[in-house]
Order: sequence, then C-alpha cells, then structure tokens
Amino acid sequence: MYCHSCGNKNLEREKFCATCGIELRRGLDSPGGATRASTPGLDAFTEIVPAVPLAQEAPASTRVQSDAHSTKRTGVTEALLEPFGYYLLAWKNFADFRGRSRRKEYWHFFILNSFASVALSVYESMYGLWSNVDFYVLSTLYQWVAVLPGLAVGVRRLHDTNRSGWFLLLPFVNLYFLVKDSQPEANRFGTNLKTT
Repeated sequence: MYCHSCGNKNLEREKFCATCGIELRRGLDSPGGATRASTPGLDAFTEIVPAVPLAQEAPASTRVQSDAHSTKRTGVTEALLEPFGYYLLAWKNFADFRGRSRRKEYWHFFILNSFASVALSVYESMYGLWSNVDFYVLSTLYQWVAVLPGLAVGVRRLHDTNRSGWFLLLPFVNLYFLVKDSQPEANRFGTNLKTT
C-alpha cells in the first residue's frame, strides 16, 4: 500500500506511513495516487524530526507508531502529541502551496508558532540576551524563518474551503475563510482530508 502523502510503499498491515507518519488510506495500490508530492531536500529533515501520527479515525488502543521506536500510545499521550504532529506537518510541507490542509493543521501551527515566538521573547528578556538592541533577536529570527511555512499552510487552508490562496492577502475576509469548515466534497485542489 502506498502513502497518499509521500508515495512511500508500506506493508498492508500498517496504519501509518513509516516515512511521514500520515495515516494510510486503503486502496492506493500505486504511488501515482499520492495527492501531495514530496518536497526535495526534506529527507534529511524527516530523519531528524521523527514522524508523529496524527489522531484521526483509529482508536487510541490500536494506534501504533510505525518508526523504529514502535510503542503503543494511550489516548492522553496521543491527545497531547496531536498539536505537535500538525505543527511538524506544516514545517515538513513548508514550501508546498498545492493541496489542502485541515483547520486543525492550520490553527495548531498558528497557536504553537505564536507560543514559540512568545517563549523566545520571554527567554531573551529573562536572561538579558542582546541587551544592546531594541528588539528580541531570537524571536524575530524565528518569525522570519516561520513566514514561509505559515504562508504555505494558510494557502492550503484556503484551498480546503475552495478559495484561491490570494485571499490570504485580504484582511478580515481571510480570517472568515480560515475558520470556515472544509468543503465536504473534493474540489479543484484535491479530496477532502477529513473523509479520506
């Protein structure tokens, strides 16, 4: 069975892709069924950051991580790791402006990204790092690095509501589309990720 995200061939009994950690869809017998192409150069990033399966349909008691650290997860642990899985998924697809992203992926990335920026600012102010400059260096650098994945996940989120990514440039209107539920059926940007 092939992964719909990265195209990796997995064993039939696997519930999650061994490469990217995404829950596998039944019925993809060829790598051509992948909806999101892998981005060149991310193989090294995937090896550094282990894939965290995202909670979707499988009960927590049967969910098993498919990498070398294969351990069963409890419902509480899975619920705590779910936001970080979506956060890492947005970073992994940092330059992918095609396809769709669920509301969960966008808002988990947005919230954890904001939290990381505030945490870096607090760290800098507590320890007086770079006290001769008038801004927070680590937080500012982090925000500059996070611009591309933030734009990519925002564009994919708008695609999920069947809108062009250019709507991201419209203030207030984009907020409405970002909180709006996914289009239930397949659209011009791909299939609905909730139903697959």
